Amino acid sequence: MNCSNCGKPLNENATFCDRCGASVPQEYLPQMPAEHPSGSKGPNTPIVILLILILAAIIGFGIYFALRSSGGDTSPAAESAQTDASDPTQPSAPTIAETAQPATDSGEQSADAAVKATEAPFTISQKELEIEIEKIRKWYYSPTSDDEKLVLENGEDGWNYSRDYRFHNGKLVFAFIFDGTEEHRLYFKDDHMIRYIDENHTAYDYPDCDKFSSWAEKALREAYAKYSGGTASDTDESGWIGTWKNDAGATMTITAVTASGFDVVYHHTTEQGSWIDSTYHMVFTDSSHLTATESADNASWKYTLTLSDGYLLVESRYPDMKFYKE
Repeated sequence: MNCSNCGKPLNENATFCDRCGASVPQEYLPQMPAEHPSGSKGPNTPIVILLILILAAIIGFGIYFALRSSGGDTSPAAESAQTDASDPTQPSAPTIAETAQPATDSGEQSADAAVKATEAPFTISQKELEIEIEKIRKWYYSPTSDDEKLVLENGEDGWNYSRDYRFHNGKLVFAFIFDGTEEHRLYFKDDHMIRYIDENHTAYDYPDCDKFSSWAEKALREAYAKYSGGTASDTDESGWIGTWKNDAGATMTITAVTASGFDVVYHHTTEQGSWIDSTYHMVFTDSSHLTATESADNASWKYTLTLSDGYLLVESRYPDMKFYKE
């Protein structure tokens, strides 16, 4: 750049001409970068970070409450109950959930559950189930005149387990089945198992517990058959209980009936003339409890029993037979 007065070249950043002394116009001076006012460094970084943290907290609380409202159970009732170890001869107390697997809404049930029939389909929500379990625990720990227990020793009636059955107002509500190492806990409502806890202390809630229905059916049959209140016969409104005989002299004997079915002892003669007793477990297949089918899953054929007008019709791979009550 040259001096505008005398034309002499000017030094860089010069404010006047060293020959003629003329001032360099302001617009030709180098410009410094603009600065922010003292103390200001652009956007306020701490405030931005704080706002981000607040927003993240709001989103986190929203997700938490959404999950909780969708069925997650964080109540104390969903935690494992502590076992009273003061008396090792007593069975472990009923637990609330232990390592419970929550009931699902898939509606899938085992084959045994599929053939169960009651007057109205049995349903129970997870919340109702937890309330019922809490009631059973109260009846177990603090029994009243409405509560009774039935204890059977290991080996009694050919079953190599000790059994502790608990009744409330004449209904089976809890069964503890134990063989010294293997434990099974079953919780009932209206003769339906609502929770099963295996020997590993894993709990299965309704309807997942239906995969262990064989335990429930055996416990229900034995408990009511042995129960002094005799409520097993109260469910036999159709008239199954008794001894039935056919023209060939074979008999079918039914001693107890539950809401799900019954055991029948078939007493018959072989071709060699010897008598044989065979026991079959029958499960009701209709809501009126007039038809029952053998529950053995491994049978290539099954018995079906139907109460008709004055006789018991027995269907199988053999020709149909009619039995009459003695």
